[in-house]
Amino acid sequence: MADVLGTTIAIFAFHPLRCALIAAVFTSALFFRRYSRGTKFVLGGVAIAWWAFALLEAATPSEMNIRVDLVFLGPAFLLLAAVGVWCLAAGGRGRVKA
Repeated sequence: MADVLGTTIAIFAFHPLRCALIAAVFTSALFFRRYSRGTKFVLGGVAIAWWAFALLEAATPSEMNIRVDLVFLGPAFLLLAAVGVWCLAAGGRGRVKA
């Protein structure tokens, strides 16, 4: 389990554009009318966290070999992404308003 978690987090380590892409997906969902205000609130929080992660990765020098911060922050960001994906998938069902 730890190996899968570490590999997944390594996809985003030192890659601020990948983090920004995830943040942009959650940010773009805020402009759809199909999501409720509560869902947009959660998606906005997830987007802000991922934008902060992108800034953190952009500010981290590539000479840092050991990323102790990702031991703690990595699972939190992955959990937030999972919550955001769940909100994207379930938050808009049956709420399409013309």
